[in-house]
Amino acid sequence: MSCFEGFPLENSNQVVRKNIAEGRPHFVAVCDGAAVGWCDISRTERGNSAHVGVLGIGLLPPFRGQGLGRKLMQTAIDAAWQGNRFDRIELTVNSHNLNAITLYEKLGFVLQGRKRNHVLIDGQYMDLLVMGLLRTSKT
Repeated sequence: MSCFEGFPLENSNQVVRKNIAEGRPHFVAVCDGAAVGWCDISRTERGNSAHVGVLGIGLLPPFRGQGLGRKLMQTAIDAAWQGNRFDRIELTVNSHNLNAITLYEKLGFVLQGRKRNHVLIDGQYMDLLVMGLLRTSKT
């Protein structure tokens, strides 16, 4: 599996079922009966950071740039804030992914750190950015 391929279907089904069973925000975009994107917020497993959610998102290339990613993320974020599920949401993004970074900033995420040379793609090192959103920033 390359770094740009999704997980095998069996793994994806397990993740979705676990998220739903545990009440984690998990949304899927469907077009003509096929999944074309998803967004979820997973809880960290550590007790002292159980208030932190980690956002994951993916869209098939033909569906990018149409506002679908923003809608998925905003829906997941809104669900995360409901019922005091989370107080902080974080994500990581490759430093070269300017479209994603712009979207995250529009949704209120702030750069909180940089992992130098953390990602290796096609022999080229790239930085991984850590971005965070606090519940208090949404009030």
